[in-house]
Amino acid sequence: MSSVFTGIVLIGVCSILMIAMLIRVLVKICKIKASKFERIYKNRNLIIWFYVAFLIILPGLLAPTIAFAVLTILQNNLNLTNDEKLSQLKLIFNILYLVYTIFILANLLMMGRFTKSLIIVEHENNYLFLDGTIINKDKIRTITHNLKRTVLMIAYYDPQDVYEVMVLSYNFRLKDWLSESTALEIKLTPQ
Repeated sequence: MSSVFTGIVLIGVCSILMIAMLIRVLVKICKIKASKFERIYKNRNLIIWFYVAFLIILPGLLAPTIAFAVLTILQNNLNLTNDEKLSQLKLIFNILYLVYTIFILANLLMMGRFTKSLIIVEHENNYLFLDGTIINKDKIRTITHNLKRTVLMIAYYDPQDVYEVMVLSYNFRLKDWLSESTALEIKLTPQ
C-alpha cells in the first residue's frame, strides 16, 4: 500500500510542476495577445500540441490515475475484495501512474526546448521570445541551421556584447519569417 501512497505523492509533485509551467506559458501567451506588436510569428502546430497536451491529455491521464489510486486505497482499507482483485487494482494504478509520469517528464523536457519557438514577436527592432530572451536585430551575426534541419541557430551579441547562440526547433516558416526582417542571409552549416 505504501507504493500507492508514494505514487500519489509523485503524481502530485509532477502535476504541480506541469501546472506551474502551463500557467507560466499561458500568462506569457495572453500578454502577447493583449499587446500590439509589429510582427508575430506563431508556430501553429506547437500551439495546437500545447493546448491538446495540457488541456485534454493531461486531465485525461490524471483523472483515471487518481480514481484508481482512491479505489485501491478504499478497497484495501474497507477489505471489500480479496487479495487478487486488490493486486489487479494496484497493477492498473501503477501502469496509469507510469504512463502519466512519463508523459509529464517528456513534456517538461520537450517544452523547455520548444517554448522558445512557440511565439516570437518583433518589436522596436528586437525579437522577443516566449522564454524572455530579447535579441536586437542589429546584433544578430548569423542565422544558420544544420544539415538535417532539426535546429535553427541564431548567433548574436547580447546587450553586454557577449557572443551567444540561441538554438530553436527548426521550422521553415520560422526561417522565412526571420529572413524577411533581417538583412542576413540564412547560411547552411554542416553539423
